[in-house]
Order: sequence, then structure tokens, then C-alpha cells
Amino acid sequence: MLAHFNIISNCIITKPNNYIAVLKKGNCLFHLACYEDALNEYKRVLKINPNSISAIYNKGIVYYYQDKINEALQQFDSCESLCNINNQYHESQISTPLQNTNEDIYYNKAVCLYRLGRKQDALDYFNKCNELQSGDYNTLNNIGISYRDRDVYSDRIMFPLWDISGHIV
Repeated sequence: MLAHFNIISNCIITKPNNYIAVLKKGNCLFHLACYEDALNEYKRVLKINPNSISAIYNKGIVYYYQDKINEALQQFDSCESLCNINNQYHESQISTPLQNTNEDIYYNKAVCLYRLGRKQDALDYFNKCNELQSGDYNTLNNIGISYRDRDVYSDRIMFPLWDISGHIV
């Protein structure tokens, strides 16, 4: 990771407006648990490319790790708005390993809403996520938890059953 970080840093020195390199530097810092430094790099990306969904999304992830749930939610709201404007997420500089798709945005937004006690809103976003990514275990699990917490259950929620070998029954 450190070697990758040094290569990216050298690339930024030669081309300071290379927002993809700055984004990747932020990702490296995130994985090194240098959250404030990562956040500063994502903010730097947004000065170069204000519509970088990856930078906005990753800021949300950093805020979530810092337990700043309202700030994280604001970032995911911004991502959702930009995706709606663009009709679909297709940013050319997909920022692995923190890739983001509409499903990820909806999922993370739902988690933030749930943590803020907005359980019906969370359920709505988990359902949106499930529409795009049907059958995802984590999404289905959180839909079930959201219904449980509201003391409401739905017959249309069907959790996959797994056998011992990990196959769907």
C-alpha cells in the first residue's frame, strides 16, 4: 500500500490537476486509517472536479467511519442527486476499491437513515437498493431488521435459505 501511495504522490507532483490520482491517494489514506488526510484529498478532488461522484461518495464513507452520520448522509444525498441528474452513474474514474454504484449509494444512505432513527426512510432506501440488486443478503437482512423494529412484517420479504455448503435452497 505504501509503495502504491508513493507512486500516486509522485504522479500528483508532476500533474497536480490529475484528480484521478488525487482520488486514489485519498483511497490509500483511507485504507491506512488516515481519515482526515483522506477527507482533505477528496475535498481537493472536488476543487478540480466538483461533480466527482466518487469523491463525494468517499467523503460520505469517511464521515461514516468518523461517526459523523449527518455529514455522511449529506454526501450520499448529493451522490443521489448527481446520479439522478446524470440518469445513471458512469464516472470514468471508478475509484477502486471504493467503487460506488446506485445500489451502494442507496444502501449507505439507508444505513445512515437507520442510525439516525429514521427507520421508515431507511426501509424505503433498503427497498430501492433491493430493486436494483435483488437478493443481496445484507440488503435483505436490513429490510428484515427494519420491519422487525417497526413491529411490521411483510409476506413479500423472502430471505434466501442457505444449505450447509453455501448453496441457495
